[in-house]
Amino acid sequence: MGVRLGSNPRAKALAGELVECWWNGRFGIDHRHDLWLKRFGETWCVESRHGGQGGLRSRDYFSDERIARGRLASLKSEHGDTWKWVPFG
Repeated sequence: MGVRLGSNPRAKALAGELVECWWNGRFGIDHRHDLWLKRFGETWCVESRHGGQGGLRSRDYFSDERIARGRLASLKSEHGDTWKWVPFG
């Protein structure tokens, strides 16, 4: 299940589909970390942000969902065990 952007296929292709969102449960510029799993058609993206809004972002793209989920799991294990799933929609 993901967030849909109406019926505009161009907007959906540009924004992608949010599949999962995680937060490490901490506040503050030096402590907050967010992770997103997104899908752009057949391409999967794992996006990481350290430092809250305006923080440093990185994105990794994959052609396989299993590999993308493996990267997501790896990032979660590298950054502690306080991760919380963030519901959306």
